[in-house]
Amino acid sequence: MNWRIKSTFVATTFAAIVTGSGCPSSDGNGSVFADAASIQEGDGALPPDAASIEAGDAALPLDDASTGIDSGRAPVEVPSLSRASGSLHEHEPMVAVSPGGRVVVSWLARKAAAYVIGYRISNDRGETWGPATLMSLPPNTNVQANGTVATDEDDNLYLSWGSENVSSSGRSHVAVYATRSAPGTTAFETPVLVTDPAVTAGVYDLPRIAVGRSGEVHVVYIRFSQDLSEAIVEDAVSTDFSTWSRQVVAGPGTSGSTRWYPRICRQQDGDRWFVTYHDTDLGASFLGDGIGLRYSDDHGETWSDAITINLSSETTGIWNDCAARGNDVWILYGLSSGEASSTYVPPLTSVRVAHSGDRGATIDERVDVTAWGAGAVLMYPAFTVEETGSIDVSFYAGNAADDTSAGLWRVRSAPGGAFDSSALVYSPVKVETSRSAPTWIGDYTGLAHLEGDLYLAFTNNASQTPHIAFHRTPAALPRDSRDGGVEGPDAGGSADAGCYAAAPVTIPAWAPPTDLGQHACTAGQITAYLSCQANGKAFGDNCADFRADSANASCLACLETPAEAPSHGPVIVGMLEGRIQTIAFNHGGCMAHYDGDSAPGCCGQQVNDFSYCTAYECGTCSDWSSAPAGGPTDQCVTRAMAGECASATCTPACMGELSGVASACSSASRFVPAWCGP
Repeated sequence: MNWRIKSTFVATTFAAIVTGSGCPSSDGNGSVFADAASIQEGDGALPPDAASIEAGDAALPLDDASTGIDSGRAPVEVPSLSRASGSLHEHEPMVAVSPGGRVVVSWLARKAAAYVIGYRISNDRGETWGPATLMSLPPNTNVQANGTVATDEDDNLYLSWGSENVSSSGRSHVAVYATRSAPGTTAFETPVLVTDPAVTAGVYDLPRIAVGRSGEVHVVYIRFSQDLSEAIVEDAVSTDFSTWSRQVVAGPGTSGSTRWYPRICRQQDGDRWFVTYHDTDLGASFLGDGIGLRYSDDHGETWSDAITINLSSETTGIWNDCAARGNDVWILYGLSSGEASSTYVPPLTSVRVAHSGDRGATIDERVDVTAWGAGAVLMYPAFTVEETGSIDVSFYAGNAADDTSAGLWRVRSAPGGAFDSSALVYSPVKVETSRSAPTWIGDYTGLAHLEGDLYLAFTNNASQTPHIAFHRTPAALPRDSRDGGVEGPDAGGSADAGCYAAAPVTIPAWAPPTDLGQHACTAGQITAYLSCQANGKAFGDNCADFRADSANASCLACLETPAEAPSHGPVIVGMLEGRIQTIAFNHGGCMAHYDGDSAPGCCGQQVNDFSYCTAYECGTCSDWSSAPAGGPTDQCVTRAMAGECASATCTPACMGELSGVASACSSASRFVPAWCGP
């Protein structure tokens, strides 16, 4: 058998061989998105079996070695968080998490004759939840919509929304409300009125709530004129959650102009406030080309002039958001080739993050955020900036508009680095573009973070009765979680182009895994074994000394199994040049333990076949152990997948397991101890 493996592959994580080009790292302006050569998941405790992960399960700490934050608690998944009596279906979720771990998810619920805001609260980081609750409608109204949530430094939760009555004669009783929830409770208090009842407005739309370090509450929203022909962005501010002052952020503009989709964010370590929004005066068409950014240094009393975020050549979709820390401001936005209407929302063709390094005065770069394998059609991006500086972006993605087999994806950057890690969070969902369809998913999704964990809320619309799903997952992603990347330059132009072997490869036959949790090795033996693997050289003896020690015999019987064995342990070995050599770490066998599928063609086999073949063809590349986007390994893998490894493909859903249900299987230093350790 022609085993040609570079030992660093089996000694590190799966990261070394899942490559592909990432996003452009810089435009020459001192990028905060400078390339990060290596992002790997830290080691730590193995999560419980995926079948038992439900709300209420105990969380096990994992260590994110790249950040130093204790994080990566066992994933929590609540498939139907939003089911409540009287609700026909739910969509349009938002999520927020407080410093003390209180989590709130809001959504829009359709009842028989009304739309109302629903919510659910957890006081333990999403482990357990209070009841799914629907808000009461104010008198003479039949619609609540556009729910938005926030938290403060004292663990209070906040919820705001728009309210109105809609009938054949038009809209009336329009207003914005807000409420809050005290620590330790699972319910919100009596709502307070945010907007001025003395002001005549056509409608209030798309509120967004945020809370400052001193406890001041901001609710930014759109106020349409009575005939709905024009709109301004307004910011309502309260320091006592009772009385409100209101200032215009943007508008009125030219005759007939409109502002839309405002988002407010605060400098996390300061008191400058930012608002981003769409503005027809900044672009060429309604909901089209202009995204503005303004800031306030006096708690919303006055606002700066607008700068335009997008390039004049870019046609934007209707999504944007912002985040700020120190001098850095990030603005998320999408590009689209279509124009929205009251019944149709065109998908996005690209998601971008713009950056300002001077506190919102200018934009110094714009970077595409992509997830290879996710599909070309994107919708409803959300993002958050972690304490470490890593940026997380989530979105629905599929192959075409209304794709019923699309998924929710997330992408992560290194602290101050490039977006080069991505993962499939959940599939299938439908990329629905019709607002009137029963599978409509709303105008946004929810994404938040706390101490190394991400909190995601999204609409699961795989059936005709959508509900809100909640996922808590470790934010850290190994580079191997990428399902590849956009094709890079042709390897023929690389100085290391010869690293592609282009040789016939025989992939070891798949075998189901041996039992997990054999307790055959001491902690010291596991450490010694992983150490000798990490220090091995290509075609070297690797762990020959460890194997030669008779005291390790029982441990080795668990650790290593020959490729021809009927079942495989965590390490697959074979004879090469008269010596036992490591062929591969059995990531796929580990996956079979977690997803319960060890049949031929399962996800475990797909991952093993892909990893073995690409390692065989590209393991001698000079950058194999780090594999930056666009480098020799990246280019080699692209060529291999079109050549000798064309049959060794791995579906996005299977690759996504390595950051989802089988996240423990992405790093040998995690699953080997669980397989054979004490």
